[in-house]
Amino acid sequence: VDLTESRFVAERSDPELRGFLRRGRAPGEEGNRTGRQMPGLAGLPDVGDPEIAALVSHLRRINRFS
Repeated sequence: VDLTESRFVAERSDPELRGFLRRGRAPGEEGNRTGRQMPGLAGLPDVGDPEIAALVSHLRRINRFS
């Protein structure tokens, strides 16, 4: 998925994106266009709130619609 042109990223608030990144997405979940699992980041030992916030900031910078 090309996140530089993702409307999903552009149309979500920062708190929504942080929650999405924590939870991930199941293959059959509505809106999953690839049909593949996207594992969430919650519970990974080296990924906490600061890292998820930095990832959201990065997505905002690279997304042309944000």
